[in-house]
Amino acid sequence: MAGSRARGGRGEFTVATPVNWQQGQDVVIAGSVSNETAKDIFGSWAEPKPYIRIVPQPTS
Repeated sequence: MAGSRARGGRGEFTVATPVNWQQGQDVVIAGSVSNETAKDIFGSWAEPKPYIRIVPQPTS
């Protein structure tokens, strides 16, 4: 995971992207974000592994 693209309410980054990520591709919810907070921010997500939560790129 290289850069983060969205910020949470307290200024922390909430998503991460792979180094070869391109605009418009899905992003990964940062591991530092609890499931409860992620649900408030993103609603639902794909979870191919218990530690990987994937969502569409946030619009802001």
